[in-house]
Amino acid sequence: MRRAASPRTAPFRNRVPVLESPAMDLSLSEEQDALTATAREFTRKEIIPRASHFDETGEFPKEILKRAWETGLMNIEIPDAF
Repeated sequence: MRRAASPRTAPFRNRVPVLESPAMDLSLSEEQDALTATAREFTRKEIIPRASHFDETGEFPKEILKRAWETGLMNIEIPDAF
């Protein structure tokens, strides 16, 4: 015999778990995966090795931002449709 839902859980009884819901596909596109990989590599090579220096000195990392811009990681444009 099934227990009756408590007043606190009753609203959630018939909900489909988000991970099983066919309404949304949250996987990344190939382009998004490539951008993520580029950002991770840039962070690993350019930011992490110098982060403590900038933390200690309070210096603004101009050269890192310039390289991020050149790599395409700064001011990524959002299409007008959005």
